Amino acid sequence: MSQPNHHQIATYLTDYALSELVKYVIEDTGCSIEEAMERVYNSPLMTALQDEEGELYVQSPAYLYELMNKESQKKKLDTIHEYLLYIMSPFVYEEDMDEFCTDLLRFAMDHNYRPEVEWKRFKTKLSSFDVRHLVWSIAIRLGLGKGKVYSNDDCACYIERRFASLCVTASGEPLSHSTLRNLTVTSNSDQIHCDIQGADGLLFHIPSQLGIK
Repeated sequence: MSQPNHHQIATYLTDYALSELVKYVIEDTGCSIEEAMERVYNSPLMTALQDEEGELYVQSPAYLYELMNKESQKKKLDTIHEYLLYIMSPFVYEEDMDEFCTDLLRFAMDHNYRPEVEWKRFKTKLSSFDVRHLVWSIAIRLGLGKGKVYSNDDCACYIERRFASLCVTASGEPLSHSTLRNLTVTSNSDQIHCDIQGADGLLFHIPSQLGIK
C-alpha cells in the first residue's frame, strides 16, 4: 500500500479542521449547520488554511478556532469603526472622533462595559432616538437578543450613562430604563436611523461598504 503524498495529507487535515470548526461554531452559537458552515467558509482564516505551503492545517482545531474568532472580531471592529466615522461625522467634531469611537468600540468588545464619563460635545443636537439607533445598529451585528451576547438592557445601560443629557423628557426628566430598552422606536425627527444588516450580517449601508466611491 502506497503512502499518502503531501497533498493528500494536507487535504485530509484541512477537511478535518473545517468539520471541527463547524462543530465549535454550532456549540458556541446554537446556529444551524448551514449558518455554521457559512461562517467558517467565509472566514479570513480559510485562505490561510487552504494554503498547503503554509501548513496551518497541522495546528489543532481548537487553536484554529481561537484564531478564527480573533480575525472575525478584528473584522467586526474595523467595520464598526468605519461606520462610526461616517455616520457620526455630521455630529462629532473631528478632533473628538477618536475618543468618541474608542468608547463605543470598548462596548463592542465587552457587553458588560459601562462608561463612567458622559459625552456632551456635539456639533448639533441629537436625540435619544438617534443614539438608541446608533447603539442598536452596532449591537445587532454582534449578537443582540435572547440567548445572544448583547441584550437590550446592556444597550440601555450604555446609552443612559454615555448619553444621559440626551435621554430626557421634554420637561427634563430622565427617560426610564425601560424606555431606553426600546432601541428601534422612531420619531419624526430622527437623524440616525437603524441600519439593518445585510445578508452577510455585518456590513453597514454606508458608501464605502456598499462599494460606492
